[in-house]
Amino acid sequence: MKAPARMPRYATAIPFGLAARAVPRDERAELIASARAGSVEAALAAAAMLFAGVHGAADLPLALDLLRGPAERGVAEAALMLGGVLWSIAGREAEGVTWLTGAAERGVAEAIYLLGLAYLRGQGVTCDLPLARALLVRAAEAGVADAQAELDLVEAGR
Repeated sequence: MKAPARMPRYATAIPFGLAARAVPRDERAELIASARAGSVEAALAAAAMLFAGVHGAADLPLALDLLRGPAERGVAEAALMLGGVLWSIAGREAEGVTWLTGAAERGVAEAIYLLGLAYLRGQGVTCDLPLARALLVRAAEAGVADAQAELDLVEAGR
């Protein structure tokens, strides 16, 4: 690998507009490298970028791969993100519910809410309305506004 070219000493007097500019670092590539090296924060940030296609094309498989390690190590935010995305993919709903359950057991309100939706809809699990309602109540009590809205819809449908 070549070393980066250095600006010769005489070039320091060149007016700013004419001097060579450094190429900005690729934030996405740096985050991916940091995530692969074990940084949880980088894995979460990189996965979010990859899901949204920020600074490049969306890459769902890579995003899921980067989240898997931290989720397996018990990082609740990674389990929530991994589970939430997998739960939304046809054919992978049950796998998503498994990760969401782990995050919910750690008290993550958003995971409790998504589990409530899973049991309400029978998506990835068998439909269980009493359990769905209990989970949605817990999530609403924890401050998840969407959980209360969903409960209102459930109650209106009775």
